[in-house]
Amino acid sequence: MSTPNTTSAEQVVIGTEPIGAAPSGRRAGRAVRAALWLVKRLIGGIFVLWATATVIFILQALTETNRAKSVIQQLSGSSQNPSKADVSAFNHQFGLSESVIHQYFSWISGLAHGNFGISYFQHDAVTTIIGREIGATMVLTFTSLALAWIIAVTVTVLAAGRNNFFSWLGTGFQLVA
Repeated sequence: MSTPNTTSAEQVVIGTEPIGAAPSGRRAGRAVRAALWLVKRLIGGIFVLWATATVIFILQALTETNRAKSVIQQLSGSSQNPSKADVSAFNHQFGLSESVIHQYFSWISGLAHGNFGISYFQHDAVTTIIGREIGATMVLTFTSLALAWIIAVTVTVLAAGRNNFFSWLGTGFQLVA
């Protein structure tokens, strides 16, 4: 600590506080604020994922169609009604014979544990299907991002600060896009 009679030059020599450095309490406050900001964002992200999953489940539960009947018809390629035994076996296999509340909590706990279930049509774990397709998804994502950047930079350069055909075309393109 510096005494009331100590000048800033003496503080440098004595080594109490370097000139221009923020007090350690201020740094700690910034770290705490940054950590709180990060925690808020993580909690917000988890809430958005939960709300999205819940809305999807509710919409799927409210559909008028019998999921088992629809999937069996699509898999068989026939529009005839499947037998009650086939529908019952499908409902039992995918847990659709349970109450809606039980289905919801079973589904949400599976999602929380990384178990996205089994695909109705491919009869494989959804995580396996996602893993198989992630490469193509990433290629498509980065290709479309690069194309978007190329288009944005080209339109911006051609239309920047000019009052010509490209400026009008770029402005129109931006409005439409």
